[in-house]
Amino acid sequence: ADAEDTRGRDGSDELYAVMLLSALAMLAEMLAFLLPHGARGSIAFIPYLASALIAPHWAAVLGIVVVASVIQFSHRTRLEALIFNVSQQALTLTVAILAYKGLRGVSFLAVSHDSLAVVTRKMGLAAVK
Repeated sequence: ADAEDTRGRDGSDELYAVMLLSALAMLAEMLAFLLPHGARGSIAFIPYLASALIAPHWAAVLGIVVVASVIQFSHRTRLEALIFNVSQQALTLTVAILAYKGLRGVSFLAVSHDSLAVVTRKMGLAAVK
């Protein structure tokens, strides 16, 4: 059997992708910028949403919980706020994954042998059918 035929069947590619995207999210969270009135902003939502498209299952949610917990803890966030913030991010990603799977979305790694144009066309058509 060809190595390309078995790629990702055991889920290791998706777990590796989630770990990589979680590391990128951690970096993005550490590079957060300050907003007025003491708020913070970051671009960490990009790797978070990418992990939902690449691994639309529990591993993506676990990744966001770990990253958000570490970041909130490092900022010495009050326990109540930490729990709320992490829960809110986990719930948001969970709902996004459920909506994506409800529209018959599949992991982008399942169609990795296609070009970007073909993958975009397949994913877009799956959402409107």
